[in-house]
Amino acid sequence: MDRPNPFQPPSALHKFPPYYDFLFPRRTCYADRPGGSQIMAAENLQSSREELTQLSTDVVPTQTQVSGFIKNGKVDLNQAFNEVNRRASAIGCETFDCSFDRFKELATECGETKESGVREAITILQGEMQGYYKNARRVDYGPNVKSLNFAVDGLGEFENITHAEAKNAVGSAIEIADGFDANIWKQGKKIGKKSVWQKKFWSNTSRTSEVPNLNSDAYLPKSVNNTLTVVDSYDVPTFEKQTMNSAIHFGAKNDTNLIILNNRTNI
Repeated sequence: MDRPNPFQPPSALHKFPPYYDFLFPRRTCYADRPGGSQIMAAENLQSSREELTQLSTDVVPTQTQVSGFIKNGKVDLNQAFNEVNRRASAIGCETFDCSFDRFKELATECGETKESGVREAITILQGEMQGYYKNARRVDYGPNVKSLNFAVDGLGEFENITHAEAKNAVGSAIEIADGFDANIWKQGKKIGKKSVWQKKFWSNTSRTSEVPNLNSDAYLPKSVNNTLTVVDSYDVPTFEKQTMNSAIHFGAKNDTNLIILNNRTNI
């Protein structure tokens, strides 16, 4: 579908010369071109990139996948659970086994089952399917205390991991529908920066000791290296995924305990 060049400034005063569109055809997002990610990495990421990521929103969904599971104001857990099994089948994870009761527990945070918790449960289970960790479970941190989403048992290169924080990125069309600015770069950078802050905060006993209602025996990570950030880009359209990926890593700086699911295409 023909759409405006996503990196062409909107103001006529600042538009690039005509040959810009010849070099970068309208039908192709710069980040998705061959070698695009390497080219982007070489650019000055602190430049006006935030102004250049106002991507077209007329060909993508305007709500998250899980929003489509809501009926009468509540998330249909059976439909959400079917999505977990669909993803396992798509990955070819024949040995993956998760009961509905376990899924419901993972989707429930502080006694409530909301859209955000359901999205987190689907995300954390996909990471489990892909072998990054096992035995994901919710932790009781105390009344209304929302700390790191899950405790896990790390595997392989992440064997030191004891906790995981699930995050769900969204496309620009969803941002607009929710009343936010359609700025993919800004959103991704914020996700990366917040994940680093959370790891530092929840592994610092002097900081956590000041959290109201936190259980004295709550299971917390011992260091920043014990928490894995799991970002799910399922709700980000393909032509925005590379920008989102780059922004998340830029915000997270040198954090190696970070994985992005569905970062190229969706399963």
